[in-house]
Amino acid sequence: MRVLFAFVLLLACGPGDDRRVPFQDTPRDPDTPETPEDREAPFEPAIARVLPAGTERIGVQGAELTGAGSDLGALLTADVDADGDLDAFALAFEAETGTLGLLVARREGERFVSRPLGRKAFGPGCAMDEVALRRATPATVIAEARLRCPEPVAEDAPDAAPELGPPQAVRLVVSFEAAPRLLERFVVRGGDVGLTLTLEPGDLDDDGHEDLRARLLVRPPGADERTVELRWMNRANGLTRASDEAEPGATLDAVIASESGATAERFGKTLCAGPEAQIEVGPSRGLPCPEGWARRAALVSLRAAL
Repeated sequence: MRVLFAFVLLLACGPGDDRRVPFQDTPRDPDTPETPEDREAPFEPAIARVLPAGTERIGVQGAELTGAGSDLGALLTADVDADGDLDAFALAFEAETGTLGLLVARREGERFVSRPLGRKAFGPGCAMDEVALRRATPATVIAEARLRCPEPVAEDAPDAAPELGPPQAVRLVVSFEAAPRLLERFVVRGGDVGLTLTLEPGDLDDDGHEDLRARLLVRPPGADERTVELRWMNRANGLTRASDEAEPGATLDAVIASESGATAERFGKTLCAGPEAQIEVGPSRGLPCPEGWARRAALVSLRAAL
């Protein structure tokens, strides 16, 4: 029987610095190491502590964990390397450069030794206003953050104060093991099309290794919403897109066949590789789409105009 844990971070454009965790279950005491009995008990997701804005350092079992120039947004403690003391995952944000990443901190004697995973610089002036971090499954940690970054200043108004653009929902998927690794990074950008990402870790091919399912809910203005399901399989070199993956091409074909050309073009530009894509996976902006999709969508518009 397969159990999948879903995490949904909705893009919202409301102002403020609301840093509450958008989950309701209660974690166990984060400052208590796991015992052998804990490790044999049924797994329960562990939710991180969200830290006050501006937290640069925090004590964990008598040792100090610092952000090394970054603010710490959330802290998740666990005995990652099974040596009897608490290690830590910490969501770290450097305001000066708008750099977000996840610190993996291993306890070594009386101190922590940290290394960053999944760092990405979003640019000066960005603000982080929502964070969440949890051990989602026995093998996976997922960090989430919502950023708002300044829009480019118009050339004809160089002295105008920059305005914050639409939110960007960032997800970092990290392995829970003695030497944690970044498995994947997702960024969903706000825009004309509503886009919501749900991540579900689980063994999709029954090989004993945890894979990742991603569901994208796409809501073009004035058109039916559609769900695009993508799969990443756990292989020797990490997560890899499923070899038989038909999406987002299959859904795009259906949109071209049933919607207006304008809707099809907007749908494709939202998901497919290119400068207007609202989804980013790893270093790539947009997803691979069938060649010629834009031409076919334009033909639909042309036929409708005749």
